Amino acid sequence: MKKIISGDGSITFHQEDIDESYHSRSGAIEESMEKYVKPAQIKDGFKILDVCFGIGYNSLCAIHGHKGISVIGLEIDPEIIGKIPDIEV
Repeated sequence: MKKIISGDGSITFHQEDIDESYHSRSGAIEESMEKYVKPAQIKDGFKILDVCFGIGYNSLCAIHGHKGISVIGLEIDPEIIGKIPDIEV
């Protein structure tokens, strides 16, 4: 798994065996905001089920600036979970 700095300066990872990145190379945080948080119209007190949690950007962006958000994150790949400490946000 290769670490990549995306266009907005946030980190993502590229899964080389399937030639797929976890987030857009133009910006991992930008992608989470534009494709997840804004369309979901997150409000205070929401309960979120984040399936395929990955490195957690969608959940992180969802709770930012909101109060009382509950998140349950599901992820099957222990390798990507192990990469979370490598992220600087």
